[in-house]
Amino acid sequence: LAERKAAVGRNGKEYPVDTATMEDVTSLHKASMYGHGPVVEALIAAGAELNVVDTHGRTPLMLSCHNGEEAVLKALLESGASTLPKTRGAGATALMMAAQSGQTGAVRLLLEAGAVALEADASGRCAIRTLYEPNKLLR
Repeated sequence: LAERKAAVGRNGKEYPVDTATMEDVTSLHKASMYGHGPVVEALIAAGAELNVVDTHGRTPLMLSCHNGEEAVLKALLESGASTLPKTRGAGATALMMAAQSGQTGAVRLLLEAGAVALEADASGRCAIRTLYEPNKLLR
């Protein structure tokens, strides 16, 4: 049997780290999305799955790109989160999400981690194109 990963809550009880909602959203997804760095680090230390996807195909790394919380993004990347997964349907990567959200720091960190700027989504658009659109990151 696989070893069950658990984190200790404030009440001293152990809870499964990768428990998900009906939409397959885990605690790591939520903590990443809302920029809760200490929670992300605790979940990673407890063995949370870094590249877990929700029903939309979004990973915690992708969700962290929307708010631009660089400490969370760094923690995920340094722990081995992949920049390669794409969302279901749209086929967006974490880099595309960061670019669309105007998060320059996140874009820089993702590119430094090896994210592919020319990777196309389902409509054929790539992150580099988003970066150069009017009112986006680069002009």
